[in-house]
Amino acid sequence: MLQLKSITKNYYVADQTIEALKGLTVDFRKSEFVAVLGPSGCGKTTLMNIIGGLDKYTSGDLIIDNKSTKDFNAYDWDNYRNKKIGFVFQTYNLIPHQTVIQNVELALTLSGISKDERRKRAKEALEKVGLGDQLRKKPNQLSGGQMQRVAIARALVNSPDILLADEPTGALDTQTSEQIMEIIKEISRDRLVIMVTHNPDLARRFSTRTIKMVDGLIIEDSNPYNSDTDISFQEDGDYNRKKVSNIKTRKNRTAMSFFTALSLSLKNLNTKKARTILTSFAGSIGIIGIAMILAITSGINAYIDSLTVETLATNPITITTISFDIDQAIDQAMNMRIVEETMTKFPSIEKIFVQEATRHDEIYKKNDLDQEYIQFVKDNIKPEWVNDISYRTSHDINIFGIKKGDTAYSKLSGFTELGSAEFTEMQYQAIYGELPKDKNEVVVIVDEYNRIKEEVLIDLGYKVVDDEVTEYDFSEIVNKTFKIVPNNLLYDKKSDTRTTGESIEEFEYFEEKINIDFDSCQTLKVVGIARLRPELESGMLESGIGYTRELSQWILEQNMSSELVKWMNDNPLANPLSKGQKFETDQEKWDEALRKFGGASLPNDIRIFPIDFDAKENILDTLDKWNENNPEHIVAYTDKAAILSKVITEMVNYISFALIAFTAISLLVSSVMIGIITYVSVLERTKEIGILRAIGARKKDIARVFNAETFIIGLLAGFIGVIFTYIASIPINIIVYNAAGVKQLASLPIYQGIILILVSVALTVISGLIPAFKAAKKDPVLALRTE
Repeated sequence: MLQLKSITKNYYVADQTIEALKGLTVDFRKSEFVAVLGPSGCGKTTLMNIIGGLDKYTSGDLIIDNKSTKDFNAYDWDNYRNKKIGFVFQTYNLIPHQTVIQNVELALTLSGISKDERRKRAKEALEKVGLGDQLRKKPNQLSGGQMQRVAIARALVNSPDILLADEPTGALDTQTSEQIMEIIKEISRDRLVIMVTHNPDLARRFSTRTIKMVDGLIIEDSNPYNSDTDISFQEDGDYNRKKVSNIKTRKNRTAMSFFTALSLSLKNLNTKKARTILTSFAGSIGIIGIAMILAITSGINAYIDSLTVETLATNPITITTISFDIDQAIDQAMNMRIVEETMTKFPSIEKIFVQEATRHDEIYKKNDLDQEYIQFVKDNIKPEWVNDISYRTSHDINIFGIKKGDTAYSKLSGFTELGSAEFTEMQYQAIYGELPKDKNEVVVIVDEYNRIKEEVLIDLGYKVVDDEVTEYDFSEIVNKTFKIVPNNLLYDKKSDTRTTGESIEEFEYFEEKINIDFDSCQTLKVVGIARLRPELESGMLESGIGYTRELSQWILEQNMSSELVKWMNDNPLANPLSKGQKFETDQEKWDEALRKFGGASLPNDIRIFPIDFDAKENILDTLDKWNENNPEHIVAYTDKAAILSKVITEMVNYISFALIAFTAISLLVSSVMIGIITYVSVLERTKEIGILRAIGARKKDIARVFNAETFIIGLLAGFIGVIFTYIASIPINIIVYNAAGVKQLASLPIYQGIILILVSVALTVISGLIPAFKAAKKDPVLALRTE
């Protein structure tokens, strides 16, 4: 059963060697009640700790069931303590925050026993010691005798082969001691019981064998036993016919589940509610700071996104012959800034340095909007994606009106082209009169306060500078008229001569007429006053006078067939208004002039108004597809809404990152604090560590207990931080909405809240790793002696 062969145990203190056991040899029967007597310091407790696997012998061999323990590792000893040994201590060593039945169940949890089976066996063990009615009480609610009975039940619940009792009656009165000894004697009928005691009377009355020790040696054994000559042992263990095996049994090792560790830690924290809550709140301060920053950042970004969607009408996707690449502009500016940071401002040296030139060709990119590309856009941008698409040729539309105080017409400038009739009606409503229905009708656009710009009022015939009037009736404005003048009615073709060398050359040119025949011109009439619909944040137009797309197309057709445009096509690079002189620059300037006079059939400005954000993504994907399939004919586009959103979002994110980095300092400080508090918890629970090791808990199980504690604190801190943020967001959003009209400025996304909780848990667990490691390394013998 159990044999000790020449066991020695030395302790090393400074340069001294203390011999606690000096070659002790003794065999024990499979079932007997052995009392070990001797003065203090004779080695009794050391012997018990070695037999119990709490302490390691220096030399010799401890043989268990015919198996040597010389090669046992830590896991083997843990398994041995859990399966083979039951401990009964003088000071009971119950875990105070566990109930009676939970204390008894603990050893079974390490054995992997199911919950129902654990509860059944623990209850039976407590009933055997007379405590079947005390299951839910805490240790501090029991008497000394009752606590020792709980300790005995805990020792027996796993059906160990050996029960080790260290002064089990040392802290009890005589009557209670008698009761405890009767229980232990009954236990010894079917297993080995080894009891250390200073009371020879109890040893004589209850034990079946007494061993006396002095100075680490056995000097007397009342009923010695030699397994080599014992027939019964030979039949059971076959010791004579088999050599002692050193093969280790690795099956059914002890293991504490994380849920058991959580339960232990949760109950421990529950005994220190105030400290746990304060610690968790302190740990949550950093989380609160970061969560609030993320909430506000998320709210601002969501507000920017909503504005982007709402302003799709004012910020369409534009494709022009010259596009501006803002990313390149920002990159070049940033690179310049990086270079400047490496240089010295106001240097004292007499040298000039070269500044890298702005690469305009990378910022301003030319697009070839040829017929093939125009047709691609028309064929592939689906109607259900857009509210409107406008194709503009940037030709002049010459509109004349009579200003107040004048008698003659003068050219006006406050006009703008409307979108399609459907898109215009979608965004604007007529608040007086009606919206234009044909090319000869225009509408006055006012803002949400019914205001228009001064220059528009001037075009409408009001002399704002001299007038004291600041408001005008709608009825005064509606029905006002203007004249639209095409090229043939605006320009006269002239001829002249000039001397070139010895020859006289005749040439032609055009001049703007002094007396325009306005009676022959088309009349435009104001048919209504329009304003942005109240449910919209912004629209495609500013305040002004809007004419229809049909008028723009009509005047383009008129001008393309005009004498001036025909002359320009017959005289490439000639300037029609400069007496036939050539343009000084290249073809582009002449092309621009031709377009201005209405001679270009292909648009140089395409504006696409997406119906919503998803449609916008589909449009961009389609435009990108052209560029992927036509690498030699790449056409750049401008998404103003995305650019604006990107610039603002990046700026907000940079500020947020800086604030988060600053706030993270408090998070790290709180993590260090939690590490310190966890270490304090390790010191407070040192005896509990010893108890757990005594019933078979591994070192990693001890670490797991304290990791579970930091896990709980981190989880609680994370929840406090996130919930506080959600609650604090309510008054913040109310205040901001009342002050600025912005809804949900502080809005922490759920996924970010979950991530912050996980970060809180991770940081607290990391901060508790060192204390948990120290707890796992504690000597169980020393831990059990801690008070």
